[in-house]
Amino acid sequence: DTSSENQADALVDLLDALKIDRLPVLGGSAGALAFAIRHPDRCAALIPLLPATYVPRRSPVRPPALGATITDYCLGSDFPF
Repeated sequence: DTSSENQADALVDLLDALKIDRLPVLGGSAGALAFAIRHPDRCAALIPLLPATYVPRRSPVRPPALGATITDYCLGSDFPF
């Protein structure tokens, strides 16, 4: 099951195995949000990398040029992570 909820729960299993109580989450997907919602006691902070969300009957949110450049850099590099 690759749902966001299952991925969030799988991260908790990993944290348990590593004996990590809480951690900040920097995420570019719904899994980061699902983790924060499902396990708020395990999430020290949430930094949404792509904070645009789906809004029915509206055009997609397009980031300004600088935001798009920063996002492209972060998603294309291991350095920020």
